[in-house]
Amino acid sequence: MESLRQHLKKVFTSVHQELKIWKECLDSSQPLWESLVNTTEQYHCCQRAEKDHSDVIIFKEFPDATERLQVKLISSLNIVTGKLQKKMMQLDKVSKAVHNEWQSSWQLLSQQSRHVNVEETVRASATEPSVSDMLMWLRRINLLLQQDYAERNWMLESANFEKEDLINHYHSAWISKQKNIQLEIDSKSWFEACKQCLHTFNSLWTRDDEE
Repeated sequence: MESLRQHLKKVFTSVHQELKIWKECLDSSQPLWESLVNTTEQYHCCQRAEKDHSDVIIFKEFPDATERLQVKLISSLNIVTGKLQKKMMQLDKVSKAVHNEWQSSWQLLSQQSRHVNVEETVRASATEPSVSDMLMWLRRINLLLQQDYAERNWMLESANFEKEDLINHYHSAWISKQKNIQLEIDSKSWFEACKQCLHTFNSLWTRDDEE
């Protein structure tokens, strides 16, 4: 049981670092989404200008001007999308790393199952949560990151520049999901039995931010 507890302590440290990477990745994706929204708006403004003001002199003198501009805007949209896809690769890496930590912990528990006393797994101390609570937290954060990654990846893959409202909706959803997942991570409602461990996590997070 002691080896499992020590393993979980190391896992918690590793997961804490992965969550920092996750947060930094999402923070850095915000400007990219804003660029995507702005460029999509320019693209549609260009389309509307060509359609509604085709009799304007400048469009008569330069009939291919809007088309050439639209091509440049589409190129810009593809570049930004490519950068967001790289961000998704980072999120995928974090999600898999946390999953591997959860999996290794569960496998170790399975290997030691014959020697594990159930009472010991649910016993917490004044300074440490119980093994069962730590495993529960790992399971929760693992599922949370997997779901969040899958939903973000689906949004990016289904983004259609021809639908301006859809891009705006995905942008809002992206921001909302980021706030929600951070609240979920910080929340004690589903981690009540691990208050001390969560307090340690928050202390480390605050200290890192201050440095």
